[in-house]
Amino acid sequence: MSTAHDVEAVRLLIEARGHHILPAGAELLDWLGAWIEPARIEQLVHALGTLPCQFCDKGLNRCEACDPSAASETCVQCLGFGRSRCDFCSGTGLAAYDFLPMELWTGVIGRRTKLAASLAGTLLRQPMPCLDDPHAQKHLHDRLVNANKLLSVFENAVSAADALATQNAEAASRLRGTRDECFRIAGGLETRARDCLRVLAMLSRDQASPEASDSPPRHRSEFLESLADSPGFEKTMLAHPCLFDQAT
Repeated sequence: MSTAHDVEAVRLLIEARGHHILPAGAELLDWLGAWIEPARIEQLVHALGTLPCQFCDKGLNRCEACDPSAASETCVQCLGFGRSRCDFCSGTGLAAYDFLPMELWTGVIGRRTKLAASLAGTLLRQPMPCLDDPHAQKHLHDRLVNANKLLSVFENAVSAADALATQNAEAASRLRGTRDECFRIAGGLETRARDCLRVLAMLSRDQASPEASDSPPRHRSEFLESLADSPGFEKTMLAHPCLFDQAT
């Protein structure tokens, strides 16, 4: 199985599993172990972990909640960006766990969280852009979107680990550390998201005319400032209840 054919190999595996051509449960792992080298199984798990969602553009779709007639209002769902999280993958940009064989979830959860943790570390080490940077707004938007995508990956991993734990005590034990790591990193990403919202609010306030008390930039500034202090970013695409509301 070469890298160029990873996605096709994964799709064939999923299709064969769905048509009951391959065994289920622990027998699937035994079958893979008998027919595929360990290194190739690792490659397969990596391909499953990075398999893209077929229904969105890297976790985002056009926001259906935006109201073009409300020009002075900021869309609560997408924060005025015009794109919101995909309903199928919850904004990860990756194939939903329900689409993958449950027998391989443990490896996929580990693979996805490891990759997301590395990306989160890079994002959190980046300094906040200066307010006088002409591209500051774009940089902040990109970081907020990326932080939200990573939060989606961690939230999906926690949900999948919890679902797996109800059927497999051994998997629950193996994933406990990974699950704790998801909550730990999510805390840093949440803080960074709030920082981005506050600076975006400042930039919008600077764009508002002093004479216009109800201009779109002023309204947007007030909305973002309020959102930055809101518990759990409720009712917006930044909400991740499994991470922000659930005790570890």
